[in-house]
Amino acid sequence: MEIFVDKIENSIAELHFENEEVLHINVNSLPKGLKEGDYLTIEFNLNNLKRNEVENSVEKLINELSDNSGGGDFEI
Repeated sequence: MEIFVDKIENSIAELHFENEEVLHINVNSLPKGLKEGDYLTIEFNLNNLKRNEVENSVEKLINELSDNSGGGDFEI
């Protein structure tokens, strides 16, 4: 996916996608040396390691809450 850097003002880059969507993002999150008129290539990758880490944390929390609940009702 290619993105066009339309303008940069106050450290915020205005990026234009091929489908005419626009994204405003801090230039600190982008490659150094970026300037107006540049093109960026974006590639998305699945992060299965992170997903598994989060799933394990949630499962652990559910188990802890279940073990400590005493089986009774609770109020919020």
